[in-house]
Amino acid sequence: MLDNHEFLTIYLRIHPSRIHILLFIMQGYDGLATITTLSSQQGLVAIKFSKTVQHDVFRLLSNLAATLIAQPEVTINQQEKIY
Repeated sequence: MLDNHEFLTIYLRIHPSRIHILLFIMQGYDGLATITTLSSQQGLVAIKFSKTVQHDVFRLLSNLAATLIAQPEVTINQQEKIY
């Protein structure tokens, strides 16, 4: 059984509108890490994982970095008027 000393927690600030993307992708890697949203307005999340998967977690986050910090593009149909 793993004790608390065998786990790491990292804290990230990502674009608030991207929190759901991080949650969705991490759920696909069943058991890799747990994610807690600390502030949805500020985009603060905590990611807790076993030291044994540290390399995998950092590699995944590195590949997602540009997606998680980018502000999503908003396209507006030129025909529509926004009041």
